[in-house]
Amino acid sequence: MIPGPDFMILMEAERKLDKSQPLSTEEQRVISTYGRAPKKLCGCGCGKPLEPRVDGERHTIGGVEVNSDCYYDSFGEEIEKYPIGGLGIRRRGAN
Repeated sequence: MIPGPDFMILMEAERKLDKSQPLSTEEQRVISTYGRAPKKLCGCGCGKPLEPRVDGERHTIGGVEVNSDCYYDSFGEEIEKYPIGGLGIRRRGAN
């Protein structure tokens, strides 16, 4: 288990490494001690890393974790297949 202060340093170091910024000596120590966290990719195949969990759970499509944008895009496509409404209101002609 990583102590809280080291975890915060590790998260900052991860952000800096993603942006190709130089690390401080403390950040280098934490990275060498604990290593980098493996990045999980979105399960839809878009190639983007999974977003952090904000509310505790990620969206899933077919049991695979996906980013919220990918989930709602897929959800929207399903809704478009079955539009709400119908053929409209039929009115009888006046004779």
